[in-house]
Amino acid sequence: MVSWGWNRDQTSGVWETPEVSEGAGPGGLLDLGESTSRFVEENEWQGTRDPAAYLSVPAAIRFQAEHDWPRVRAECHELLREARRRIEELTGLPPICPDTDLTGLGNLSGLHAWYAQMAAFPLPACNAAALQRRLYDEYRVEVPVIDWNGRQLVRVSVQGYNTADNIEALVRALKKLLPDQARCSTTGDSPNGQGKAKKAEAGPRP
Repeated sequence: MVSWGWNRDQTSGVWETPEVSEGAGPGGLLDLGESTSRFVEENEWQGTRDPAAYLSVPAAIRFQAEHDWPRVRAECHELLREARRRIEELTGLPPICPDTDLTGLGNLSGLHAWYAQMAAFPLPACNAAALQRRLYDEYRVEVPVIDWNGRQLVRVSVQGYNTADNIEALVRALKKLLPDQARCSTTGDSPNGQGKAKKAEAGPRP
């Protein structure tokens, strides 16, 4: 069972739960002294440790051996290189690192490469959070768009289940959304096209 809760700091002292962490309290496994609150000690706990992830490792190793995983990794890298080429072509921005051609290299272990199956690509100035949200809401493309040192980047990761269609969907969505996001970043308009963005007002969370 998984559960969660949220509570404002000023009211955490009045919460009393029927079950508390086994290691809570002075000398317990979760006793962090004055660095944490009684509320956290009593409620932030793992419960029974599930060994399923550890027990699945042999099956995962067999699966990779049976499906020629060096080939899968190489194919994923080539798909990511194609994503890099398409996004650079779309934005006209220089990459943040040199390209890495791993063609013909079956074993990538220990190989020095700028990237293998995951890389970040620069985007024009935009609202990163709004772009990431619209990519998912409007195109069902789930990918991190991050702010880093005043720049915006899209971080693409390719795994064995990804296909060229996934890259095409991302590029097509970026092609549609980036011009709108760039316009909003310079005019102050709301990224959803509803006029000037309003400053968020402080207040209690719903």
